[in-house]
Amino acid sequence: MFRELSVAFGFVPDAFGHGVTVPVIKDRLGDASSPNNYRPITLSPVISKIFEYCILHKFEHFFYTDPLQFGFKKRLELFSCFVCSISDC
Repeated sequence: MFRELSVAFGFVPDAFGHGVTVPVIKDRLGDASSPNNYRPITLSPVISKIFEYCILHKFEHFFYTDPLQFGFKKRLELFSCFVCSISDC
């Protein structure tokens, strides 16, 4: 019900957009004092991730991607890209 109301009124609680960003070291053997050896990871509230999944599931058929895009798509991987590059897709 909340999902339908959010879609109907275009409203999402501000708290859904808040997260905590923590630094995670890239290379444990690297220089721990160098900022370049860290990457940011944002920890989001679980409820907002569930809501995001529900909305995405409902509207995923509206999203168009190029047939030659292989990253971030279901059932496609690097091997698919390789096969496409050596054959005539």
